Amino acid sequence: MRYRPFVLGVLLASLAGAAVAQEVGNVGAANQDATGQAPGASARGLTVGARVVQKERIRTNANGSAQIAFKDSSALNIGRNSDVTIDKFVFDPSSGAGEMTTSMTRGALRFVGGKVSHGGGATLKTPAATI
Repeated sequence: MRYRPFVLGVLLASLAGAAVAQEVGNVGAANQDATGQAPGASARGLTVGARVVQKERIRTNANGSAQIAFKDSSALNIGRNSDVTIDKFVFDPSSGAGEMTTSMTRGALRFVGGKVSHGGGATLKTPAATI
C-alpha cells in the first residue's frame, strides 16, 4: 500500500502529458527546412503526414514552408522565415463547433477556413493585429 501515492502521481502525470499533446491535425506539405516542436519535446523536421499537436511551434527558415491540415478541414500555409504556434484547437466533429487560436511572431501565413472559422471560432494573432 505504500506505493499507492507513487502510482497515483505517475498516472496523473501521464494524463497531464496526454492533454498537452492533443492532436489537432497533420502536416499536408513541408520541406526539409520546416520544423515542429511540441511542448516539452525537441524540434523535429516536418514530414508529410506527421501529426501536429496543440501548442506546437512551427518554424521555417529562408527556404522553408509548411502546410498544416486541421481536423475541421481548415489549412494553415506557413511561408518562409516564419514562426507560428498553434495555441489552441478544439473541435467537435458531431456539431462542427470549435475554437482555434494561432499566433505568428514573424513571417507570413495563409489561413483557409474550415468548420471552426465558419462558426466564428478562429483567431489569428500577429505582431500587428488580431484577426
